[in-house]
Amino acid sequence: MEKGKCKILKKTGKSNYNHSSSYIPISLTSVLGKAMERIITTRIECYVESENILDIEQEGFRHFRSTTNALLNLTQSILDGFN
Repeated sequence: MEKGKCKILKKTGKSNYNHSSSYIPISLTSVLGKAMERIITTRIECYVESENILDIEQEGFRHFRSTTNALLNLTQSILDGFN
């Protein structure tokens, strides 16, 4: 198994392939590597959530929170300001 395999794909619709921005690098990670990434990510997320390390208003990159939540909070703050 080779370490650090990478495949380069051409972006569709480009008229000139002489620039590096015309290509997409794709990393080929092994199944074992992907499994380890998932385990480590899950453990870090659990630790960060249980220790309240992130700000309570942080919506991005957290489970059960999204851009929609952030927009709803902003809308509610604006409405509260008018009232």
